[in-house]
Amino acid sequence: MTVTETLAGQWWAEPQTEEARLRFIDPRALETMLAAEGYVVESQYGDWRRGPFTEHSEELVTIARVG
Repeated sequence: MTVTETLAGQWWAEPQTEEARLRFIDPRALETMLAAEGYVVESQYGDWRRGPFTEHSEELVTIARVG
């Protein structure tokens, strides 16, 4: 995912635009990390409408609870 933000204020003579790329973790790796902290993954989705997670999903929405 690419995120673009524009910073403006008294610190700059003109607005500054920056671009950053976000990298997200694999669903199983996230589940492992959460488990190490005492969480149990209840479900994972590929979007905010609770669509299935696939290799083409651009999002990973995870529902977890304290185990």
